[in-house]
Amino acid sequence: MSMPIVRLKEIAKFVNGKAFQPTDWSEEGIPIIRIQNLNDSGKPFNHWAGSLDRQVCVASNSLLLAWSGTPGTSFGAHIWDGPSAVLNQHIFRVDLCEDVITKQWAKFAINSKLNTLIGLAHGGVGLKHVTKSMVEELEIPLPSLSEQRRIAAILNQADRLRARRREALAQLDELQQSIFIEMFGDPGNNPLMWSKRRLGELIEGKPNNGIFKKNEEYGMGLPVVWVEELFRGNTVSVSKSRRLKPTDREVEQYGLKNGDILFCRSSLKLDGIGYNNVYLGEDNDALFECHVIRISPDKAKVVPEFLNFALRMPSQRQILFKYAKTVTMSTIDQDGLLKIALPVPPLDLQVAFKLQLGAIDEIRKNHLLALSQHEGLVASLQHCAFEGNI
Repeated sequence: MSMPIVRLKEIAKFVNGKAFQPTDWSEEGIPIIRIQNLNDSGKPFNHWAGSLDRQVCVASNSLLLAWSGTPGTSFGAHIWDGPSAVLNQHIFRVDLCEDVITKQWAKFAINSKLNTLIGLAHGGVGLKHVTKSMVEELEIPLPSLSEQRRIAAILNQADRLRARRREALAQLDELQQSIFIEMFGDPGNNPLMWSKRRLGELIEGKPNNGIFKKNEEYGMGLPVVWVEELFRGNTVSVSKSRRLKPTDREVEQYGLKNGDILFCRSSLKLDGIGYNNVYLGEDNDALFECHVIRISPDKAKVVPEFLNFALRMPSQRQILFKYAKTVTMSTIDQDGLLKIALPVPPLDLQVAFKLQLGAIDEIRKNHLLALSQHEGLVASLQHCAFEGNI
């Protein structure tokens, strides 16, 4: 069944949020919807205590479109289910002609075009931006209102099943943090009084930045770990990495060793700076890119999986931020990393934590496999929906 096609600008108006600054934030007032609140509607809000700008007001059940973010997370259309609020920049409120299109249909239709938008987007590594005109020119199918509601109900059911799987994964993350706290206490206040060591005392050799190559040099060869791959899971996966053919000297200098920990060297946002992940693959089977710093833990002093997890704990991240430098973007250098101190418990306890972490990660792998299969089914169902075949 063919459906009429319309441009979004014909049936919607896009209202951008206000460029709130940290100096505008308050503990009281009307909530401010930021990108992180779209990722997690339960995340604490900053508030705006100033005069109300109704141009950027948002009520519950509003359709919002994040036009800046990381593809696969906040980037895309969302139905807001939180409190009445004001809208921060990087998010559009989408005001629809509701006599011809429903919010649910618009959400699914826009998100079905995310690959198109991402292809048009500009921005740095992992962070993409699209313009209002790009969004307005998107073409979407527009069946009758009754057909929109029927198909959206089917897609919503599939979405709910996918959300439950993601909730299970989030609960596994919470379980790992709970086990860490129970075994070692929060590293920020170190209640068990473990001796503290600087990172520079826990590594072999010196840290180094990764390999620099031009885009056209990538193709076949060894996988190269880029910044965005640090943010996926509890260990580095190179299954989707870009590849290049290095020289023997480059392998010697940039080849990853089992247990190496990698850090994000620069980020547009402070939250991303110094974020870390551990490589557990075979020695010299992968390289790392120049926006990444590598350290090699001394395994006689610290278990890499423990160290990786400890450095990710929120209180430990706050310590790391003290060594970051912020001008136009946030950065951390090798010297800053080496100054970071953290409590180091006995090796046998670290090994015990590693074993528990591994058991949970096996469960996570099963959930991720099931989620991947479900994502494929949802994509197929969505394709059929917009072709008029369900």
